[in-house]
Amino acid sequence: SIDGGISWTVLSDNLSNIDVYALAIDPTDSNTYFWGSTSGTIFKSVDGGATWFLLSDIGGGTVNKILVDPTNAMKIYASVQGNGLYKSTDGGVTWNSIYFVPTGTGFDFEFKPNDPNVIYASGNAFYVSTNGGASFSQISGSGANQFSNGPKMIGVSADNPNVVYVLEANGGVFGALYASSDSGNSFTKLT
Repeated sequence: SIDGGISWTVLSDNLSNIDVYALAIDPTDSNTYFWGSTSGTIFKSVDGGATWFLLSDIGGGTVNKILVDPTNAMKIYASVQGNGLYKSTDGGVTWNSIYFVPTGTGFDFEFKPNDPNVIYASGNAFYVSTNGGASFSQISGSGANQFSNGPKMIGVSADNPNVVYVLEANGGVFGALYASSDSGNSFTKLT
């Protein structure tokens, strides 16, 4: 769509039976798209979506989030439901797990606004990197503010980049909402 979603043009009829769970646009090249599908597959287009090719196969699970570093498009993150959290430093050709202990599953990635060295990631746990994704620390919370083992989605405030929200599921339904005012170092359970 080039009119705000009022009308659409089909660009890939030959791929109509492949599921799309994640879509990302390279922030440095608006003609380069990445699309995450089932079985860990990631497709790429370099012509604004007119044609697509299989870029890589992370293996197992649904790729449900792709995040491209706004300052270095060779650095890409992908969450794979049922298989973990991954990082590529070669534009998505090869991938490595971001955490030394298997995360079990992967759901979300977000950058801290105006600081892509701070990266938030989630699976059944919540992770923070302050060094551009070179390493991640698990943040568990404590006491009444401790995360459970449910899947988590992340929201970061554009107005205040230190504010991070985590929405957690429990048994397939809403579990809890947490907020952090210190860039994800600690959280308060809101509901």
